[in-house]
Amino acid sequence: MYYNALINEWECVMKKIYVLLCFSLATISAQASVLISYQRNFARANLTEKLNILNDAATDPSVAGQTGHKDSTETLLKRCSLYSGSSIRVEILNALATTAQGNARVIAELNQLLDDQNSAFLTGMAPDYQAFQAGIAALGALGDESSYPVLYGVQTPVASKNILAQTALDMALSADDPASYTLRYEAAHVLAGLGWSGASESVVRHFYQAQTDYAHGLAVKERLIEAIACLGSMRTPEAAQILAIQLGLFNSQAEQTGSFDEDILLATFSALGDIGDTIAFDHLFYVDFPPYSSEVKAAAKTALAKLQWQAW
Repeated sequence: MYYNALINEWECVMKKIYVLLCFSLATISAQASVLISYQRNFARANLTEKLNILNDAATDPSVAGQTGHKDSTETLLKRCSLYSGSSIRVEILNALATTAQGNARVIAELNQLLDDQNSAFLTGMAPDYQAFQAGIAALGALGDESSYPVLYGVQTPVASKNILAQTALDMALSADDPASYTLRYEAAHVLAGLGWSGASESVVRHFYQAQTDYAHGLAVKERLIEAIACLGSMRTPEAAQILAIQLGLFNSQAEQTGSFDEDILLATFSALGDIGDTIAFDHLFYVDFPPYSSEVKAAAKTALAKLQWQAW
């Protein structure tokens, strides 16, 4: 068992070396001193240290992560197209996620690579799922708007849809243009249907942005209600806490001014009920006191009944 584990570890290391060599061959002058330093340390190290040095070198931003060197970036892309091994293609795509920033030709080819994998899936062929997901992540990290149509068109298994939708949402949250606005709400809609809690942090950011959009007249109320529902579908303590805080603010506003939005309140109750976290108990219980309608108070009681109390 130990022997097999050691072999697997060396295979992983050799894959990283392959990517490192591809990159270093095209970036001789800029990275020469860094590579020489790694080589010297490697020569003096024992077996365990050699593994650590190789792993460090393969992930060192000054060597293969953030140089942005055009020649090395395009060399990596060529190797990605030529090499069929899934693990190495993933390593290359991970490196391209940082080195291809602003390189329109490379981004276009990455778009094409993802589109080809998607076409394979649609025709019944099994795509390289690991490279597929790494390509989605790379395009998300690069954040180029030319990738939006490609991401829109991707049809994948559920596991990949989770990553795709979160990647698209993160891309849209970091951009500021009409296309990113549409992409953000579409991605949130998909995530709400998937209910993937791994995207909770991104969905929280989207919720706050949706609030801002609605407050400034940039989004209709339905968009905010969708963002609330998306938070509820995450079913995480973080989502429950944020919605509970919002309900506390709604209660305070209704008490002080008598004004409230029934649609948004009902959406909040529904989301809190879906999550079932008892952190919302106090605020849901308090709904009986502000001047809410009977329908609002009844909905709050329904949400209260869905809270999941832990048995002692």
